[in-house]
Amino acid sequence: MQYTPDIIPLREFTIDVISLLKDQANAKEIDLKLVIGDDLHFTADANMLRSALQNLISNAIKFTARGGKIEVCALFNETTILFSVEDSGVGIPQKVMDQLFDINHKYQMSGTDKEPGTGLGLIFCKELIEKQGGSLTVESEVKKGSKFTILLPKRV
Repeated sequence: MQYTPDIIPLREFTIDVISLLKDQANAKEIDLKLVIGDDLHFTADANMLRSALQNLISNAIKFTARGGKIEVCALFNETTILFSVEDSGVGIPQKVMDQLFDINHKYQMSGTDKEPGTGLGLIFCKELIEKQGGSLTVESEVKKGSKFTILLPKRV
């Protein structure tokens, strides 16, 4: 994919991405909450960012049990835009986290309702974010959940 920057409205963009996955969350009775800062416009590749954020939210839904919680945050400061997806799901063992973004160690796991996975989505997400000068990080604890954070440079 070629990086094609656009000016993106933070609030509208984030709400649109979440709306694509609301039915999935509702089907598993997951409380999908949005925490968003004041509206702001920033520059990024909308298609790349949408794909990455959609994949992270979809994974959170996949690995969160019925009745769980997911919080999507979209915030900014003077220099960065932050998107985070935090769930109350199954979490990721440390040995898997160490290889999570390594194409040579593809890790596949079924979701809490036996949803299939390819093991390639997170690798693709990281590549899409890094192509925009950003980073993708993860924090996780088994049986407590995971938090994926996208940091992008703020450009207008």
